[in-house]
Amino acid sequence: MTTIQKTNKCSFVFKIFLFFNLLVCAIPGYSQQSGFTGSWTLQQRISLSGNDYANGVPNEINFSKNGEFVTISLLNMNQSRGFDTIVLKLNNSGQPTKSITPSKREKLSTIKWLESDKSFVQANEYTTPGRKESDQKNILTWTLASQGDTLTIVKVDENYINGETWSMKGIYKRK
Repeated sequence: MTTIQKTNKCSFVFKIFLFFNLLVCAIPGYSQQSGFTGSWTLQQRISLSGNDYANGVPNEINFSKNGEFVTISLLNMNQSRGFDTIVLKLNNSGQPTKSITPSKREKLSTIKWLESDKSFVQANEYTTPGRKESDQKNILTWTLASQGDTLTIVKVDENYINGETWSMKGIYKRK
Protein backbone atom coordinates (compact mmCIF):
# COMPACT_ATOMS: atom_id res chain seq x y z
CA MET A 1 0.00 0.00 0.00
CA THR A 2 1.39 3.41 -0.94
CA THR A 3 1.59 6.44 1.32
CA ILE A 4 -1.21 8.16 -0.65
CA GLN A 5 -3.52 5.15 -0.22
CA LYS A 6 -2.76 5.05 3.54
CA THR A 7 -3.49 8.80 3.83
CA ASN A 8 -6.79 8.48 1.92
CA LYS A 9 -7.79 5.50 4.07
CA CYS A 10 -6.96 7.42 7.29
CA SER A 11 -8.83 10.48 5.99
CA PHE A 12 -11.89 8.35 5.19
CA VAL A 13 -11.83 6.69 8.64
CA PHE A 14 -11.46 10.12 10.29
CA LYS A 15 -14.45 11.49 8.35
CA ILE A 16 -16.59 8.50 9.37
CA PHE A 17 -15.48 8.93 13.01
CA LEU A 18 -16.25 12.65 12.90
CA PHE A 19 -19.66 12.06 11.29
CA PHE A 20 -20.73 9.52 13.94
CA ASN A 21 -19.53 11.76 16.77
CA LEU A 22 -21.59 14.63 15.41
CA LEU A 23 -24.55 12.33 14.97
CA VAL A 24 -24.33 10.94 18.51
CA CYS A 25 -23.75 14.32 20.17
CA ALA A 26 -25.94 16.67 18.15
CA ILE A 27 -29.10 14.76 17.35
CA PRO A 28 -30.10 13.59 20.85
CA GLY A 29 -29.67 17.13 22.21
CA TYR A 30 -31.71 18.57 19.37
CA SER A 31 -34.51 16.02 19.47
CA GLN A 32 -35.04 16.36 23.23
CA GLN A 33 -34.63 20.11 23.34
CA SER A 34 -37.51 22.26 24.49
CA GLY A 35 -36.76 25.73 25.70
CA PHE A 36 -39.53 25.43 28.28
CA THR A 37 -38.07 22.27 29.85
CA GLY A 38 -36.95 22.72 33.43
CA SER A 39 -38.02 24.44 36.64
CA TRP A 40 -39.36 27.98 36.82
CA THR A 41 -39.99 30.28 39.80
CA LEU A 42 -42.45 33.18 39.84
CA GLN A 43 -40.64 36.53 40.01
CA GLN A 44 -43.53 38.92 39.42
CA ARG A 45 -47.33 38.65 39.32
CA ILE A 46 -49.16 41.48 37.56
CA SER A 47 -52.94 41.93 37.52
CA LEU A 48 -53.95 43.12 34.04
CA SER A 49 -57.73 43.40 34.55
CA GLY A 50 -60.47 42.44 36.99
CA ASN A 51 -59.81 41.00 40.44
CA ASP A 52 -56.22 40.47 41.56
CA TYR A 53 -56.13 36.85 42.72
CA ALA A 54 -53.10 35.75 44.75
CA ASN A 55 -53.44 32.29 43.19
CA GLY A 56 -54.06 33.54 39.64
CA VAL A 57 -50.78 32.12 38.33
CA PRO A 58 -48.64 29.30 39.77
CA ASN A 59 -45.73 30.01 42.12
CA GLU A 60 -43.52 27.32 40.59
CA ILE A 61 -43.59 25.33 37.36
CA ASN A 62 -41.81 22.16 36.28
CA PHE A 63 -42.08 21.57 32.54
CA SER A 64 -41.07 18.60 30.41
CA LYS A 65 -41.79 17.73 26.80
CA ASN A 66 -41.39 14.14 25.74
CA GLY A 67 -42.66 12.94 22.39
CA GLU A 68 -46.42 13.14 22.26
CA PHE A 69 -46.94 14.62 25.74
CA VAL A 70 -46.14 17.77 27.67
CA THR A 71 -46.06 17.38 31.46
CA ILE A 72 -46.53 20.51 33.55
CA SER A 73 -46.30 20.39 37.33
CA LEU A 74 -47.71 23.51 38.99
CA LEU A 75 -47.28 24.62 42.59
CA ASN A 76 -50.41 26.72 43.20
CA MET A 77 -51.67 28.59 46.23
CA ASN A 78 -55.01 27.13 47.37
CA GLN A 79 -57.98 28.89 49.00
CA SER A 80 -56.54 28.21 52.49
CA ARG A 81 -53.29 30.01 51.52
CA GLY A 82 -51.48 26.67 51.51
CA PHE A 83 -50.02 25.11 48.38
CA ASP A 84 -51.16 22.28 46.13
CA THR A 85 -49.21 20.59 43.35
CA ILE A 86 -51.20 19.95 40.21
CA VAL A 87 -49.72 17.78 37.45
CA LEU A 88 -51.02 18.17 33.90
CA LYS A 89 -50.17 15.68 31.18
CA LEU A 90 -51.26 17.29 27.92
CA ASN A 91 -51.32 15.87 24.43
CA ASN A 92 -48.57 17.63 22.43
CA SER A 93 -50.52 17.25 19.16
CA GLY A 94 -53.31 19.61 20.19
CA GLN A 95 -55.81 16.84 20.92
CA PRO A 96 -57.95 17.56 24.03
CA THR A 97 -56.89 16.00 27.34
CA LYS A 98 -59.53 15.31 29.98
CA SER A 99 -58.77 15.41 33.73
CA ILE A 100 -60.50 15.98 37.08
CA THR A 101 -59.53 18.98 39.23
CA PRO A 102 -59.07 18.89 43.04
CA SER A 103 -62.53 20.51 43.27
CA LYS A 104 -63.95 17.54 41.26
CA ARG A 105 -64.68 19.55 38.12
CA GLU A 106 -63.99 18.05 34.71
CA LYS A 107 -61.20 19.88 32.92
CA LEU A 108 -60.68 19.71 29.15
CA SER A 109 -57.26 21.08 28.10
CA THR A 110 -55.56 21.64 24.76
CA ILE A 111 -52.27 23.20 23.71
CA LYS A 112 -51.30 24.76 20.39
CA TRP A 113 -47.65 25.51 19.60
CA LEU A 114 -46.78 28.84 18.00
CA GLU A 115 -43.57 30.46 16.73
CA SER A 116 -41.30 27.40 16.46
CA ASP A 117 -41.49 26.16 20.07
CA LYS A 118 -41.00 29.61 21.67
CA SER A 119 -44.68 30.07 22.49
CA PHE A 120 -47.84 28.06 22.95
CA VAL A 121 -51.44 28.57 24.00
CA GLN A 122 -53.07 26.39 26.64
CA ALA A 123 -56.89 26.45 26.73
CA ASN A 124 -58.79 24.96 29.69
CA GLU A 125 -62.54 24.45 29.93
CA TYR A 126 -64.13 23.45 33.27
CA THR A 127 -67.48 21.76 33.93
CA THR A 128 -69.00 21.22 37.38
CA PRO A 129 -70.54 17.76 37.93
CA GLY A 130 -74.24 17.83 37.08
CA ARG A 131 -73.94 20.71 34.60
CA LYS A 132 -74.30 20.12 30.88
CA GLU A 133 -72.36 23.22 29.84
CA SER A 134 -68.94 24.45 30.89
CA ASP A 135 -68.90 27.00 33.68
CA GLN A 136 -65.39 28.46 33.32
CA LYS A 137 -62.71 28.87 30.70
CA ASN A 138 -59.16 30.16 30.86
CA ILE A 139 -56.54 30.70 28.21
CA LEU A 140 -52.85 30.86 29.05
CA THR A 141 -50.29 32.11 26.55
CA TRP A 142 -46.80 30.83 27.41
CA THR A 143 -43.91 32.78 25.85
CA LEU A 144 -40.20 32.12 26.24
CA ALA A 145 -37.80 35.07 26.00
CA SER A 146 -35.23 34.83 23.22
CA GLN A 147 -32.42 34.20 25.74
CA GLY A 148 -34.44 31.31 27.24
CA ASP A 149 -34.06 32.48 30.85
CA THR A 150 -37.45 34.21 31.25
CA LEU A 151 -40.91 32.73 30.83
CA THR A 152 -44.03 34.90 30.65
CA ILE A 153 -47.53 33.51 31.10
CA VAL A 154 -50.57 35.67 30.38
CA LYS A 155 -53.79 34.17 31.74
CA VAL A 156 -57.32 35.29 30.82
CA ASP A 157 -60.11 33.72 32.89
CA GLU A 158 -63.85 33.87 32.27
CA ASN A 159 -66.46 32.52 34.69
CA TYR A 160 -69.68 31.79 32.77
CA ILE A 161 -71.78 31.45 35.94
CA ASN A 162 -71.13 34.86 37.55
CA GLY A 163 -69.84 36.71 34.45
CA GLU A 164 -66.49 37.59 36.05
CA THR A 165 -63.52 38.05 33.73
CA TRP A 166 -59.97 38.76 34.85
CA SER A 167 -56.45 38.56 33.44
CA MET A 168 -53.00 38.31 34.93
CA LYS A 169 -49.37 38.03 33.88
CA GLY A 170 -46.74 35.90 35.59
CA ILE A 171 -43.04 36.40 34.92
CA TYR A 172 -40.76 33.46 35.77
CA LYS A 173 -37.02 32.86 35.96
CA ARG A 174 -35.39 29.53 35.29
CA LYS A 175 -34.17 27.80 38.47
